[in-house]
Amino acid sequence: MVQDINATFLVARMMVFEVASMFAFLVLALGVAIANYTSSYWYGGYFPFAALGITTGILTLFTLPPMLFISMKRQDAITSMNGVELAWTWFLWILWLSLAASSTGTFWFSDCSTWWIGKGETMCHESQTLTAFSFFTWILLLTYNLTLLFFTIHQHMRGNTSVWTGHITMTDFTASGPNSTGIPPKTIEGENIALL
Repeated sequence: MVQDINATFLVARMMVFEVASMFAFLVLALGVAIANYTSSYWYGGYFPFAALGITTGILTLFTLPPMLFISMKRQDAITSMNGVELAWTWFLWILWLSLAASSTGTFWFSDCSTWWIGKGETMCHESQTLTAFSFFTWILLLTYNLTLLFFTIHQHMRGNTSVWTGHITMTDFTASGPNSTGIPPKTIEGENIALL
């Protein structure tokens, strides 16, 4: 059962990274389509949420798949450390939440046919789709990040302080204490003071 939790976490991690990357590609395409429409028909202007969608999509696409690939191939890469992955996914879910919130704030969000016709209505539906995928990606990354944070803090509280610099695929999140990492516990005059 212990190995099942670690294996399940790694499978869930792979699925979250793959789905978030796919959604990032869709948001990138939708952001480009919205920016193209507004720059073509609105005197060269664009919506800030479209630019944020392009930026967030690019950052996600250029970081999550390489982080997943590198963690499978190299065990000593800095991108595979628990602390680095925790910090980066934290940053990404904040970007995705910002994108979802800023795209929700558009004045036509509720009903596209009231405000637009033709290509404008298509752009309105694209912005609604961008918003939906932004919320989905935010929920995915937030859930993964909080799970990783819980596992990491739990291991730190058990005395495994090297969990922050440990490799994500090699960390045993169910280990009972510092002896699980191969480091002997500290002793004072022969007494074991390790917290288990």
